[in-house]
Amino acid sequence: MWRCSFLLSLASVLSCALLAQTPEASSTLKLADGTPVKLRMTETVSSADAREGEVVQLEVAEEVFVGDSIVIVPGTTASATVVRMGSRKKKAPHQFALNIDSLNLADGTKALLRGSSEKTQTKDSKSKLLIFTPSSPPYPVLSDQGMILLKDTKVTAYVSGDLVLDEKHFPPRKKSPDSAEATGPVPAETPVPSQPTELNIFSEPFGAEIDLDGAFIGNTPFRVVVPSGQHLISLRLAGYGPWKKMISAAGGSLEVDANLSPGGINGDVVSHCSTPDLCRFFCE
Repeated sequence: MWRCSFLLSLASVLSCALLAQTPEASSTLKLADGTPVKLRMTETVSSADAREGEVVQLEVAEEVFVGDSIVIVPGTTASATVVRMGSRKKKAPHQFALNIDSLNLADGTKALLRGSSEKTQTKDSKSKLLIFTPSSPPYPVLSDQGMILLKDTKVTAYVSGDLVLDEKHFPPRKKSPDSAEATGPVPAETPVPSQPTELNIFSEPFGAEIDLDGAFIGNTPFRVVVPSGQHLISLRLAGYGPWKKMISAAGGSLEVDANLSPGGINGDVVSHCSTPDLCRFFCE
C-alpha cells in the first residue's frame, strides 16, 4: 500500500516539475498583407538619364507598428531598380518605374514589398512596380526633358503577404498619454488631391543654372511642372551673385523672373556639370 502512495506522490512531483519547466507561450503578431510602408528617396533620380536596372536606395520614413510593437524601424533601407516605361520618342515625356523588392523588419525578418495596395492572385511582375506619372501622387517634377524625382520625395510601398511574427523580438512602441490605443497596422492614408503648377523661370541675363529644392534641373529660360506646396528656387551664374526665392505652388501657372546682380566671387560659379549624375542630359 505504501508503495502505491509513494508512486503517486512521485508522479505528482514530476508533473509539477514538468509544468514548471514548460516555457510560456509567446505572443504572436500579424503583419497584414497590404500594410503601407512610407519610404523616401535618398537621392534625386531623373528619367532623362536613369539607366535600366540602376539601383536606387530608399529609406523608411515612418515607423510601422502592430499593436504595441514596432515591426519596421524608420531609417531602414530598401533597394529598388529602375524600369523604363512608355515611349522613347524625344518629344514624349519619359516615364519610368522603380521595381521594389523587400526590406528587413526590426527582428531581421525579410518582408516582401509591392507597389500596389491591391493583392494580385498571380505572380505579376508589374505588381512590384512603383510607377510614376505626372498626373498622380507623388507628382514628380516634370520638365521638357522628362520627369525628376527629387531627393526626399515620399512614396508608398505595401507589404506583400501576411507575416506571423514573434512579439518578443520587436521593440515596444512609445505611446504618449493622450494617444489612442492602436489595435492593428498603420492604416492606408487617402491621397490628398494636389494640383500641379507650371513654372516658367526666366533670368536677366539668361543662362543661369537652376536648383529646385536643392536639385539641379537646367538653365534659364526653363519650364517645369511641380507639385503643389512650397519650393525653393536658386539661381547662379558666373560673375553674378546668387539669387533665391521661395515660391508657393497652388495650381495653374506661375512666372518667376530673376534680375541677377553683378558681383560673383572672381566671376566663378560651381557648375553641376562637374558631376556625372545629371550632366549627360542637362549640360550637353
